[in-house]
Amino acid sequence: TLLAIGGDDTRIFASTGAEVNKTFLQAQKDMLVDIIGQISTNYYSGGTFPEFVATNPSAVFDAQWGDPRLFLTTAYKSVEWHTGDIRRYIRR
Repeated sequence: TLLAIGGDDTRIFASTGAEVNKTFLQAQKDMLVDIIGQISTNYYSGGTFPEFVATNPSAVFDAQWGDPRLFLTTAYKSVEWHTGDIRRYIRR
């Protein structure tokens, strides 16, 4: 929603209090959609969390976003009950 309604001059303040821009939000969204899609695929194929982590799912994002361990653990646990919704979103 923020990407749709915000302009290039829109000031956006992240939950950390840091000011970010539309480019940052788009990069964050791209990363989230990619990782959550991988989590969903792992669930649907019957994979486990250790198997998921072993695929190094965040490798292309680690240089920009840092150590992924906490994020991957939290995201994996958080999306378990939403994989159907996530799968429909990603297919758009």
